[in-house]
Amino acid sequence: MQMVLVYHSLLHPEVEIAFHQYTFLAMRHINQYTKDTYTRILSETTFRRIWHRCLPHIQFMTCRTDVYILQYYNLRCKAASRELATHPAVQGSVPPMSQNLIDVHYTFDFAQSFLLPSHCRQEGGLYFRSPYKAHMFGICNDGRSIQTNYIYGEDQCVGVDGKFSHSANSVISMLHHFFQTFGEGERICHMNADNCDGQNKNQIVTSYLAWRVANGLHEDIYLHFMKPYHSRCLVDRMFGLVRRHFCQTHNDCLEDLKTTIELSSLHNKSVLYSQNKWDWRDWKTYAKTTFKAIPGIQKYHHFHFSQTFPGMVKVKTSAQSEEKSIYILKRGKTISCVLPNSQEVGSLSSNRAWYSYHNIRPYVKDQKKNLLCPMPSIPLPKSSVTEE
Repeated sequence: MQMVLVYHSLLHPEVEIAFHQYTFLAMRHINQYTKDTYTRILSETTFRRIWHRCLPHIQFMTCRTDVYILQYYNLRCKAASRELATHPAVQGSVPPMSQNLIDVHYTFDFAQSFLLPSHCRQEGGLYFRSPYKAHMFGICNDGRSIQTNYIYGEDQCVGVDGKFSHSANSVISMLHHFFQTFGEGERICHMNADNCDGQNKNQIVTSYLAWRVANGLHEDIYLHFMKPYHSRCLVDRMFGLVRRHFCQTHNDCLEDLKTTIELSSLHNKSVLYSQNKWDWRDWKTYAKTTFKAIPGIQKYHHFHFSQTFPGMVKVKTSAQSEEKSIYILKRGKTISCVLPNSQEVGSLSSNRAWYSYHNIRPYVKDQKKNLLCPMPSIPLPKSSVTEE
């Protein structure tokens, strides 16, 4: 079997590998052996068992260890860094397509919610409560290694008690605000995101990007979804810096969390909803009435949107596979330049508001009590039971 590997140039014949050292082969090579024409064709399970028994030091890569999957992502980040190195940052908002930039790369994702209040020496009683949830959505400009973190509380998003805090409408609303306020004004951009097909966000995000190129806000947009076990990227590294500093400081309100984020690293910037108030818009309704869903979107990881073919998206299963064109604009529909309707910001339910007042407020520092857990203006429900 080792001679077969040498014959297919997978191992060098002059290199002796110690038995305890591991050499990894890409998973795609296993099909070359199982499909070869031998006297007796083995099943993949039997082939693997014999392989590991005879050559245990040569293992096949899983999705977790296959470095080739991340090669495209790293190349795009390096290209963005080289381009922006000769292009000084512009203060303030930059109009769309006003700069001749074609390699700008963004990565976006949600961080795990932060629970407030949070102190270095956390009180034992707060562990059994349900603290105030602060949500953070990060968009990293990989070329400059600058991440913009959107911070909002459970009473500052759409839905009662933050029900739709991580919805597709929330993602696109913050993406749109980022492009209008903190974008580079590029002509062509590349974007990487975690795969959210289980939450059905991918369909709405692709519709929004088709809307952008059709309205002249970008010339071309390339969207890449991370494959399984490869959701860790630069945006998660920035989240890790924030989380580490968060555990070492006192945070009693959203303003404290904003300060913590900006002190965690020079590369982390924060945008607080109470200070900026971006619009929450109903992109989901607009997308479903204007665009068709991409069939089998779970198997595609690369999407290309362009002004040269509006209402259409070119998809690929991998970076090396052939492109497939899919027309997603519904028959008889046109892509409007008008933004979708705004959505009202939700609030805390009476039960949640009074729960926070009675059970979370005692753990907040006195000067921050009214910022995080003010006295509710709605009457106390008769059926509510508060913990003593």
